[in-house]
Amino acid sequence: MRKINFLLCGLIGLAMTACSGDEPNAGGKPDDKGDGKGESFIALNIVNANSGPRSRAGEPTGDNSNGDTDSKTDGSQYEEGTETENKVTNARCYFFKNDGDPFTVSSTGSLNWSDFLPTEKVDNTDDNISVVCKGTVVMAFDKSDATEFPEKMIVVINIPNDDASFDASLSISELKAKIAQYSTDELKSFAPGTNGFLMANSVYRDAAGNEACETSINSDAIQTSIELAEENPVDVYVKRIAVKMSLAVDPEATEITDWTFPVIAPTGEGGEEKQFEFDGNKIYAKILGFVPTELTDRTYIVKKIDTDWTKDGLGFTWNSPSRYRCFWATSLDVETANIYPKYSNVQDKLINPFTFNDAKGKMGEKYCLENTSATNHTKLLVVAQLMNGTGADAQAVEIAEWNGTRCLLSELPERIAGLIKDEIYTDAEGTTAVNGTNIEFKPVDQNIAKGRYAVTPKLKDATYYKKTGETVTALTETELANYNSNLAKAPTMIWKDGHCYYYVDIKHYGTKDKPGEYGVVRNHVYKTSVTKVVGLGTPVFDPTLFIIPELPAEKYSYIAARINILSWHIVNNSVILGK
Repeated sequence: MRKINFLLCGLIGLAMTACSGDEPNAGGKPDDKGDGKGESFIALNIVNANSGPRSRAGEPTGDNSNGDTDSKTDGSQYEEGTETENKVTNARCYFFKNDGDPFTVSSTGSLNWSDFLPTEKVDNTDDNISVVCKGTVVMAFDKSDATEFPEKMIVVINIPNDDASFDASLSISELKAKIAQYSTDELKSFAPGTNGFLMANSVYRDAAGNEACETSINSDAIQTSIELAEENPVDVYVKRIAVKMSLAVDPEATEITDWTFPVIAPTGEGGEEKQFEFDGNKIYAKILGFVPTELTDRTYIVKKIDTDWTKDGLGFTWNSPSRYRCFWATSLDVETANIYPKYSNVQDKLINPFTFNDAKGKMGEKYCLENTSATNHTKLLVVAQLMNGTGADAQAVEIAEWNGTRCLLSELPERIAGLIKDEIYTDAEGTTAVNGTNIEFKPVDQNIAKGRYAVTPKLKDATYYKKTGETVTALTETELANYNSNLAKAPTMIWKDGHCYYYVDIKHYGTKDKPGEYGVVRNHVYKTSVTKVVGLGTPVFDPTLFIIPELPAEKYSYIAARINILSWHIVNNSVILGK
């Protein structure tokens, strides 16, 4: 059996600060007990890489024609993960022959894996690494009698307790093909669970241009005692499968600027209209929360890359072999069926699992899976409330737009009723015309491809009457339906309770119009700072409906934001949210 000092240097910022104090199980199977007889050991240092910012202008130095960098001073900044993000509850080491086939290390059966658990934290000063932990892996064969030894290994950390698919003996190709899939509910609350974040070997292109994933094992690392193994530890680099996001809001930057056209005030005594003023014609967007949306539900356990990627092709330097890192990946499309229980006809390729109410109050850090699709980008969804000022005395502003005119929501029903008040009555005598109290609004069909934010005005369910000469008769169902159909021809936008949202496609490192311009990659942190709010946002009428981000028109709204992407590695970007 073999003890491994795993240098789990969280590629692209995997910081594992938490080491368990429990003794690890040893042997080819979790319940096998190593007794020191007929065993070999490998020493492993589990090292987690720091996360940190990396500016678009400060791309890694030392890049070559393939878009690599071999400089350890690549202009990057790294950020340590939290104790929860770095937690390690279990670790499984898979061993392979040189050709990638399983190498049996169990005392019984043909399993090629052995469990271990880090038990000791080691001091570290490398800015690329946040934590080093030591653990013991035991293999059930005696090196002195053996003629073959494992030559490669891959480590998977925090395997879910109920996932038995990892228990089989797996080849390298089989392990690389494994996929983690999450339900919509799991994506909504995606965060380090009881087991902690799922992690696996980092993947990058080495100096020779080949894919580096599995860790090579020198025979000198295999020893007959723990003490000898610790003199030749094997370094293994791993990273989390998760993407992290955060949002910072500048309270001085929430005033909405550049109104497209004014809000009309109630008519005066002479029937004239004037522009309504909020605190000197100022409206403020109070940020209520944010979530990542347009999500994929699946990811490769072991990161998948293409060694033919180039700096020119992706639009940025994507590889850093000296840091055992790369900054791009191949992601997976959504496979979940019936994504939207309420929207049976919507066939979007990504999952939008959040309502306004879901996102409201959600600040702090959020997590999702990597998505590097060329056309379907993960977005940052920011929900807000339109206010007539700032501070404790500020009130929400309810605005509506109908037939090209904006007004206060309180005025809109009366305006609509005014179109038909000479035709429809609410009493059998034909003396009381309909008014604003008879008008209500309902959301449009949420299965439509665009315009899901809109609502349609309609007459409330009741008996209405028409007058022909002196004769008053009740409207038939068909006549009432025709009136409602005509009212619905001018979809209405209502910022109910001032609710709205803004969004932005998350930018990565790539230059404009290159594949790497947009995307979210595992073990990166995308830090967004809101610096400016323009327009009233996309209106929200019913906060319980799922939000599939869209703009009612390009002129309406966007947020100017500064995004810093961390990989638990950071990139600085300037973006416009919702445009």
